[in-house]
Amino acid sequence: MFKSKTIKLFLMLGVILFSLVGVVGCSNVESEKINVKILYRDDIYNIEINKGSKFYLSEMSFVLNKEDAIVLYGDNFEKKYNNESLSRDVVFMICDYNGTENLGKTYTLEDAYDKNYIGDNDINKIYNNYTNSNNNIMLEKEIELKILNDRLVELKERNNDAVLEDISIYGYYGNYNNSYVIRLNDKYNDFATVEKELIINDVIFQYSGPSFLVWIDENENCYPTDNNSSNATYIETYFEDDGVEGQFEVVKNHIDLITLLENDTPEKYNEDFFEDKSLLVFKIVESSGGNKSVIESYIINDKTLNVYVKTKQYGDTADMGYWWFILELNKEESENFESIKIFKNGNEIMNGTTNEIKSFYTLQEAYRECLLNIEVLEKIAAYHNNGQQAKDKLDIEIINKIKEIAAYKWQNDELTSVINAKAEDFVITKYYGTYNNAIVFMINNPYFESPAEDLGIIETIAGIDFYYSSTDRIFVLENINCN
Repeated sequence: MFKSKTIKLFLMLGVILFSLVGVVGCSNVESEKINVKILYRDDIYNIEINKGSKFYLSEMSFVLNKEDAIVLYGDNFEKKYNNESLSRDVVFMICDYNGTENLGKTYTLEDAYDKNYIGDNDINKIYNNYTNSNNNIMLEKEIELKILNDRLVELKERNNDAVLEDISIYGYYGNYNNSYVIRLNDKYNDFATVEKELIINDVIFQYSGPSFLVWIDENENCYPTDNNSSNATYIETYFEDDGVEGQFEVVKNHIDLITLLENDTPEKYNEDFFEDKSLLVFKIVESSGGNKSVIESYIINDKTLNVYVKTKQYGDTADMGYWWFILELNKEESENFESIKIFKNGNEIMNGTTNEIKSFYTLQEAYRECLLNIEVLEKIAAYHNNGQQAKDKLDIEIINKIKEIAAYKWQNDELTSVINAKAEDFVITKYYGTYNNAIVFMINNPYFESPAEDLGIIETIAGIDFYYSSTDRIFVLENINCN
């Protein structure tokens, strides 16, 4: 075993050079050169070889007892370059996968689901990939090596002689926002062949052998961030009303940020910043001015942005601490969620929809805000007063969005809040159509028992009567601003 990394590197480069120049193609291209760039830690090596030289992946995949591995940039490298004549520049890197430190985090499938790394829809996809014998999804080589490396770290705690080749991927079931679902096999564990059952979100996995695991890549943008990260900013301030911890705003322009933060607005969040990014801004109130908390991680699952805050330092001062937490999001991220959950030290401190779709309009408000005109109101009244509804159906995503907003409204109602309000408690009883992106519907009130008798309530809007026999009301959801 070589103890010097420098000696190892030059031996590796020797193997590389031998495999690259050992076989040369047609003589008429011998004078042409291509560049092979080799990346090793902070060093870059550029080697010129004859165009047409062949590359043998079998000699490059693992070297020096598999303590180091060659990982290529680009997709499907093996198909592109294995035993192929090189006709253009290539780049590859030498990475250490010797089990000295973890490169990611590994959870059981149950724990990953509980921590919201894996969502309800993901569970169904995982099950389909697991039960489909024709599943041909492929795990990227670099990710595979990182996963094997992390298992090697664990194995070396029990047996220091363990090496990477002792471990293999038993099954791969997909990548869900940089969360890779796998099963691992190794020669140090005797996996029972008895059939086991795993139930998650009413989905039943029947299996024998290795358990289902989820490996999360720590180098991806969604995991993790910390107080030294370029995508999180923390500003100590003071909230006159003491604020509500976790209360948030999604900010998409410079003016709105100044309105929110006033003198606390960082200079770097200027108009240019908002051309391709947005911000999640929320309040954190500490019980001691000496407490220091950070955004440890965030992830988007099932159109919900989950933000995890962790207290890294506890103080013993009697004063309170007030902070603005600012999380930077790129455009793709900001368009992929409709609700937000903020957790602090494992406890949920805020749950709500984004500020753009926090509330419904009543019919009166929708008319006043020019979302509905008299002609549309007459059509809605004709449906409603005659016990009818529109012939077309609402999309399931819109239905779920309406239910989530309804739950949010009840959770945050100033007079009669229902803290445990849930989206699944609500039912859209009537759908009266969509008019210029204004969705008109009737939704139940699950937290109030309506009298059995006909209430005979009449609501008049612009001279048009709407008759109600119960406490359920008609509401309007707008998806875009009224012009």
